[in-house]
Amino acid sequence: MTAVMAFCGICLLLVVGKILRTFIPILQRLYLPASVIGGLVGLLLINLIGTEVSSAWYSSWSSFPGFLINVVFASLFLGVESTGGIRKAWHLAAPQLCFGQIIAWGQYAVGLGMVVLVLGPVFNVPAVFGNLLEIGFEGGHGTVGGLADTFLPSSAGPKARTSAIPSPPSA
Repeated sequence: MTAVMAFCGICLLLVVGKILRTFIPILQRLYLPASVIGGLVGLLLINLIGTEVSSAWYSSWSSFPGFLINVVFASLFLGVESTGGIRKAWHLAAPQLCFGQIIAWGQYAVGLGMVVLVLGPVFNVPAVFGNLLEIGFEGGHGTVGGLADTFLPSSAGPKARTSAIPSPPSA
């Protein structure tokens, strides 16, 4: 029931965001999506009256990114017509595929290089931190949210993702 209430809370915020975007012209001119406006309203409400609202409305929001990223990728090619054969599809897709691979591997090289050469020795940052650059830029924040458990140490408990605050390096 908590997940249903949390989902209803997100839907309600999306409707509020759409209504605000419709009636406040500056939000339209700034090209702010209704989801961002609704998210800001939700952030404001939780911070202002969070103790008055049942935590069931927002307690399981942190588990949504891992599930919803599957919905995003599953629906990517819905409604796309066939291009007329594998040869034509390859000629259309090959340049983008090569460009995407160069960008992705370049981000891995820069992120891991920075960790190995600077961040690791100076700030004692773990090596896995180098992957976050590529995952964050190419995958986006939803992918990072979905993969958050991957970057936790094995000794971390199940609630560590929502409560993990990096500690300063020890001297």
